[in-house]
Amino acid sequence: ILLQALQRQGRYAEALDVCAKLPAEQAAPLREELRLAWIASDQGVPAATLDGWLSEAEPLEAAHLWPAQALRLERRAGVPVAQRWLAGLPSRLQDDVWRHWQASLAERQQDWPAVRDSLAGQASLGAEDWARLGQAYVELGQAAELEQLLRRAPSPVLSIILHAASIFIATSRNSTSRNGTRGSTPHAIIDLLARRQS
Repeated sequence: ILLQALQRQGRYAEALDVCAKLPAEQAAPLREELRLAWIASDQGVPAATLDGWLSEAEPLEAAHLWPAQALRLERRAGVPVAQRWLAGLPSRLQDDVWRHWQASLAERQQDWPAVRDSLAGQASLGAEDWARLGQAYVELGQAAELEQLLRRAPSPVLSIILHAASIFIATSRNSTSRNGTRGSTPHAIIDLLARRQS
């Protein structure tokens, strides 16, 4: 009851102090709940406090904390701020989930080198990330890398990559015809996609 009252009042630091006095098995889930609520609150968590949590947390626990903070930053301060904050996380936390987040944010920024660097060489990718990486290679004009990607992509996601890349090329052409600001897609990539789809 005391913890709930403190949480409702936004007194998260005090609530965590009370939580720390509980038996370990009881405290752990309550501590995570309070930390996540504090991150999502209007006041947010002081940077030094959050850094302390992440430095002491096991990877599984940290994997709940940093996405919550990244989402908060994205919503309140914008994608570039969230992207910069994620880039500063300790290397031990930069796992496949982290790379997915980085690639997703970079894609929204149209930061294609960052998308490529986040995903290229990863042994396991989800369908969305296969498509993101394919689009990055198209945008960067890297036909050889796109060919290698298509060779190693699992069969179920090949059509997703090809479809996404084709839409991306069409969008690029339309944008170029309207305002002339985007470069054309290299012929090598267009030919490659045509061969793959034939």
